[in-house]
Amino acid sequence: MNSNKAFGILRQYFDRTLSVQDDRRARQWLLSDNDREAKEEALKRIWEQAGDTAPNGEETAAYEAFLQRRDQYEDRRSNRTRFLKIIRYAAVIALPVMAAVMVWYASDACHDGIGRMQVCEVPDGTIRQITLTDGTEITLNGGSKIIYPEKFAARDSRNVFVTGEAFFNVTRDTLRPFLVHADNMSIRVLGTVFNVRAYPDERFIATTLQKGSVQLSVDDTVIVLRPNEQAFYTRSNRNIRKFAVQAKDYTQWTDGSLRFEQQPLSRIIAVLSHKFGVRFEIDASIDTEEQFTMNFTNQENLGDVLDVMTGLKKDMRYRQVNRTIIIYKEKRR
Repeated sequence: MNSNKAFGILRQYFDRTLSVQDDRRARQWLLSDNDREAKEEALKRIWEQAGDTAPNGEETAAYEAFLQRRDQYEDRRSNRTRFLKIIRYAAVIALPVMAAVMVWYASDACHDGIGRMQVCEVPDGTIRQITLTDGTEITLNGGSKIIYPEKFAARDSRNVFVTGEAFFNVTRDTLRPFLVHADNMSIRVLGTVFNVRAYPDERFIATTLQKGSVQLSVDDTVIVLRPNEQAFYTRSNRNIRKFAVQAKDYTQWTDGSLRFEQQPLSRIIAVLSHKFGVRFEIDASIDTEEQFTMNFTNQENLGDVLDVMTGLKKDMRYRQVNRTIIIYKEKRR
């Protein structure tokens, strides 16, 4: 599909001119991995149009109608202003989450009463905590971003959008479920404690439940998690499965501790990269699927971790060049 056709579909979708059936298809297509380049170009065009706030022909006609239908006109202006604010904030993050934000806006879940959209971005090497207006507490890991309303609507769901890793302690509200959107996955809760890991450069999204219950939805698949269960979603084949874990192993990062229980080197490297704000170069001779079991307190630094890890594998070495860690095998003489 070319970008012009994708733009036409998206424009109709956001203008709410599609039939109910076509609207559902467009929503699924927007959140899928299909036609990614075409969708990205189309969304960029929509973004550029959103940046232009000068009156266009449609607004001029609406202004004329204002003389007779003031309320209708004000609704149009209010909705368009909110759309511009939301899309501008959404455009700063990865395409899947941008798409999710726009789908949410165009759906019936978005009503009057929401506040301006806020963006919290946490650089690698830091951890940040925020509290939403409903009392929900969120801890964000390094390299993470979250989009959320300045205030939630008095009715309907509480929606936030995440890339990276976040730990949620959600305030219970039976009238307003809390929904976390990560890529094309949505996590629905009332009041619970859970962790989401959804870095855009990783092949998976992991949701780990510590307390309460959550419902995960991907396409037509729905999974319910209980405490000490984890859902593992693989982006490439859109497969989702769940299994028992010790939730604390996946949430200790919130206080700066690290716990790896038979974890592959590839995952350990990803965790260390975001925690310490470094990048890794791995020699081709290193098996990144080899597993390690290690525990570290928040008092131990990157050097301590790397010393232990290379000590467990006698022929593995590392050296640091500025903010780059090079892992390689020691050459035998």
